[in-house]
Amino acid sequence: DNMNIREFKELEEFKQKFFTMAVVHIETSKIDCYEDYTDFRRNRDRLKQKMLNYAMKENGVLICDNLKDSTELFVILNGNSKAAIHEIADNFLLRLYGLIVKDEAISITIGKSDIVDDISGFSLMYKHASSALDQRYKYGGNHIYFYSKTEKTEDIGTIQLLRSLAVCLDQDDLTKVKSGAKQIIEKIFSSDYLASRSKYEIQMLFNQIINEIVKFSLKHEVELNEHIKFEVISGEIISSFNRNKEFIEFLMKLLSDIIDRGSLSGIDTRTLIQFIKREIDRNFSRDITLDYISRKYGISSKYFSALFKKEVGMNFIDYLNQIRIEESKILLDGSEISISDIAESVGYKYIHYFYKLFKRMTGVTPMEYRNYRRK
Repeated sequence: DNMNIREFKELEEFKQKFFTMAVVHIETSKIDCYEDYTDFRRNRDRLKQKMLNYAMKENGVLICDNLKDSTELFVILNGNSKAAIHEIADNFLLRLYGLIVKDEAISITIGKSDIVDDISGFSLMYKHASSALDQRYKYGGNHIYFYSKTEKTEDIGTIQLLRSLAVCLDQDDLTKVKSGAKQIIEKIFSSDYLASRSKYEIQMLFNQIINEIVKFSLKHEVELNEHIKFEVISGEIISSFNRNKEFIEFLMKLLSDIIDRGSLSGIDTRTLIQFIKREIDRNFSRDITLDYISRKYGISSKYFSALFKKEVGMNFIDYLNQIRIEESKILLDGSEISISDIAESVGYKYIHYFYKLFKRMTGVTPMEYRNYRRK
């Protein structure tokens, strides 16, 4: 409030200083119940403590709450000159973003203001930082947005490339993931693209790509401790890169290692087949095919078929049909759902095929089964 701002102005350490502000927005899913709110508060408090712990190691950094919005935390940074405040802000925000990258429970978006020469400009800083933060509605979260740069088309182009990378990494076909990611990363780290960017902007690009790769690794349940060190998360490792190709080679090697560890590499066949069986059991109503499974796990259809039959005792299609027919029997027995809707709900697009398969596997038609069970 205004009283607090006046009190800040009276402090010697805040006189003749330059200031900037970052608003840290904590991304949240919909909060429907008390448990959801409790989880959010716990994650928020944990994030604030991380920020406070890190701020204690830095001069000119103040962390405080937004009392009107629990999803926001304020970072107020000060320095003796504009050059100093730029360096303090850049280093702190870069490291803060890096510290949060590996935490799958917390996702943040940061909006940073311009620099002012008086702490009484708090309202203006907040307005600028919030304006920068609003860019997440257009271009997505998990980024740092800068007030003075939000209207530049080249920054929007960068954000679009990063969003394309996120979509690419969300695919199930790992072959397409690798080839698609390579094309996007090569665009981002092309010589022409980097020529107009500062060292800090390059660090942020690198960090945001690392962020997407970490999320990809979590999706595929690959432990990153051996691969992602602090110097990688913080972006410090890029000081050892002399050419744009070194960025590309490093990131693609990291991604390739995750893909290899997330597929057959290092996994015994029995564990792999059990994992795939669980996927079929959970997703039998979807359009699961032999080709889909083979592409997803990077294994030939022929080899996978032989492996599956050896471990399960029946081939892939028979197992899938068995799961679907057993589920349809439960629905026929315990609901009034029409047979055509049941067929579709368990994964069969064509009711005639469902009838034929059901009779072949049970000896009766779906209608005969329903009538028999209700006698």
